[in-house]
Amino acid sequence: MSKFESLKRKIVHRLIVNYLIKCGGAFHHGAYGENGKYVALMSDKKYHDYQNL
Repeated sequence: MSKFESLKRKIVHRLIVNYLIKCGGAFHHGAYGENGKYVALMSDKKYHDYQNL
């Protein structure tokens, strides 16, 4: 990966994280139900809890 691609990824990542923090930590995309997508900002503990479900 070139330095430009790496920088671009870091910028996009930062924008997504800032957006998630601004909107309360989560957003929903697409259809609800089985095919829906849900994106959430989690702490290490919360991520670990979800991994154990």
